[in-house]
Amino acid sequence: MTKRHLKVLQPADDEGESRPAWHWSVIGAVATLIAWLPLAYLSNEWVRRRIAALGNQEAAAEAFRQMSGWERMTFGFHIVLGPVLSLAIAAFLGGLLVGRFGGDAGKNEAMVAGFGVGIVASLVGASQTFATQRWGIWLFTAAVVIICAALSARGGAWVGLRKRG
Repeated sequence: MTKRHLKVLQPADDEGESRPAWHWSVIGAVATLIAWLPLAYLSNEWVRRRIAALGNQEAAAEAFRQMSGWERMTFGFHIVLGPVLSLAIAAFLGGLLVGRFGGDAGKNEAMVAGFGVGIVASLVGASQTFATQRWGIWLFTAAVVIICAALSARGGAWVGLRKRG
């Protein structure tokens, strides 16, 4: 009498067809979004604390007016850096997943996943654009976010492919 194994826990050698490469683009995008949520929360909390350090709304507005042009630019850079960096880290991790476990998938599928998440992130940021109607700024920001996410995911896949056995 032979022992029966659950296929989920101990897959047989002839498990069937492997997953198509494009499936890994979707898996990488979902993994990136899941990793991005807590990282985006942490970066937004960091930004909120930086702004709260300036005081209430009137005090913050006055402190901002008192800043030199260089200080304003540096302050704005720090506010933008947190969310973009959190997306880049999440895209890298999603690409790492695709590269490491993706079967036939590789850097291109990971880059597609990062590109898709970059589009989603840009559309989330578009709500502010509808209110202010600054489309040129939004298009530039969207391009930077999409390129950053796609290249970070490709870099993660590159590392994942090197770690693959």
